[in-house]
Amino acid sequence: MNPRSPILLLTCVVACSSPTATFTDPTQPAPPPEMPPPDGRVEGEPWSLITTQKAVHGPALTICWETPDGSAVTWEMAVARSGDEVKFVYDVRNWPTDAVELRGRVNTVSFVAKSPPSSGKMPCHGIQQSVVFSSQVTGEFSADGASIIGTEVWTYKLSNKKVVSIEFEWRGSRK
Repeated sequence: MNPRSPILLLTCVVACSSPTATFTDPTQPAPPPEMPPPDGRVEGEPWSLITTQKAVHGPALTICWETPDGSAVTWEMAVARSGDEVKFVYDVRNWPTDAVELRGRVNTVSFVAKSPPSSGKMPCHGIQQSVVFSSQVTGEFSADGASIIGTEVWTYKLSNKKVVSIEFEWRGSRK
């Protein structure tokens, strides 16, 4: 389990404090449920992804984010491409409860993908901070499609209208 996982932080607090809590954005209609592949695995080819934290913007201590810039994490990722659509899921070892899932479009080799917003609470200094988490990645596949580079930004919108964004560099390769 990765201590930097945005979903883990949200899930832990909500699951522990309210057995009926769900992660929904009240301003958006609920998306239709997705069916997992028949064998229960995440759809897509296996990739290795290394994310390196580049910068934190906003009041990071509000969400108790103390990871220093330059820190890197290796993830197991699934990449699914169909036509001009792409889907990234990481860390697949924690799917479906604690993973980031981004969907988007590919234009030749360039891609942009986003996660749907998810609401929850994060513990920080004894306070349950309400947050809405979302993520966006922009990048490129190599010409042979075997590697990717990119920049992902995790965004935490706080109930007090403040925003914390954390920027990561992506480097990935097909296994």
